[in-house]
Amino acid sequence: MAGYYVMRMDMPNGNEGGSMVSPDEMLRDEVIGISDWDGEACEEFKEAPIGGVVLVREGDEAIALVKIMSDCAHDLLFMQKYGFALYRHVEVLDWADSSHQPRTGLFRITGAFKHLTDPDREQYNYIHDWYNRL
Repeated sequence: MAGYYVMRMDMPNGNEGGSMVSPDEMLRDEVIGISDWDGEACEEFKEAPIGGVVLVREGDEAIALVKIMSDCAHDLLFMQKYGFALYRHVEVLDWADSSHQPRTGLFRITGAFKHLTDPDREQYNYIHDWYNRL
């Protein structure tokens, strides 16, 4: 198992405003994306291994559980379409429905992309339990 991750994927410009992106549309293209900047979230996105399982969210809402299927790369087409500089191809493992919604605020502090490493944390167990029900 390559690990669990959580990402917020609706704001290419972060909290600085700008356009919003539809995570659903990106996932239909089988990609996840992030802007390129110097920071922990961006580095974790670049270094996440193929096979990693990612909970994609929009705000507090779970959108889907995906598996990373490619290395991190730049792609002009996806940048023009979605506004993110970096992308990874993914396989959608499951789309969230009302039974997969976390309690409000569970992932609020995790930022743009975060590797979850502590199996004693509620966020880790939320993804682990969902993944193991598939």
